Amino acid sequence: MNSTQSHSIADTHNSIPESDSTNQASKAHSAHSALDHGICSPGVVIEGRESLDHWIAHREIVVRELCPVGALETAYTQRAALYLWRLARINRYEITATPGDMENGAAINREGSKIDLETLISPAQPALQSIIKYEAHLDRCLARTMTELRRLQKERRQGLRKW
Repeated sequence: MNSTQSHSIADTHNSIPESDSTNQASKAHSAHSALDHGICSPGVVIEGRESLDHWIAHREIVVRELCPVGALETAYTQRAALYLWRLARINRYEITATPGDMENGAAINREGSKIDLETLISPAQPALQSIIKYEAHLDRCLARTMTELRRLQKERRQGLRKW
């Protein structure tokens, strides 16, 4: 197949109107992208939704409370602060996503539109499943980080560290 034929096939494909199933797949992809750039964002602070100053204050409080000594304990403490920050992000999301006003099995979202509660809370929703998995992942990471930090701090207090 030459390049002219390839372009012709591509042009034909691009001119076909989207079917409902394609549109639904596109919406699902967009919802997943929102997870990547929102609640599950790899960034520490979500621009426009979170404050860098709040993150810095949060991190300083966690570091102060966990009392790390040395670079390794500090690194684990800062990692714990990050996991706590991300877990708090999920909590903030749940608070804003949880319906405050309910009437006849429907919730009212921020825009004032009704949402079917079954749709909102169904674990079959890919977005909700992703959030639940992400929260469980963060819980496990935080637990491992805190376990390792406590081990390092215990070794330090007992004078067992050789380095």
